[in-house]
Amino acid sequence: MTIDEKLKKSLGNRNPAIIRSEKMILKLMKFRNTLGFSQNFLAKKSGVSRTSIARIEDLSMQPTLKTFLQILDVYNMTIDIVPKTKYQKKEVELKKAQKQDDAKCKRTCHQE
Repeated sequence: MTIDEKLKKSLGNRNPAIIRSEKMILKLMKFRNTLGFSQNFLAKKSGVSRTSIARIEDLSMQPTLKTFLQILDVYNMTIDIVPKTKYQKKEVELKKAQKQDDAKCKRTCHQE
């Protein structure tokens, strides 16, 4: 089964978080194949068992965050937490600006 076929099979009426996780897994699997790395090589470099890597890649097992990070380390990659939408990003920026304004006000108010 190809990577795209696995992704289509995994979709359906499922939890969106699981679907996003599986998309990331399949992207990493595609990256591993592009680099020519075997599951054995990835297992040795990451410290994750080859069996676990196989089960993760065939989407029969969800990796823990620790396992996912161990695999990402082999590729010199990391994950970051970012807003999903422009609205959420704008909301974060507004809250940050409000905190800065509050801090300026406290400094100014205390000086008077």
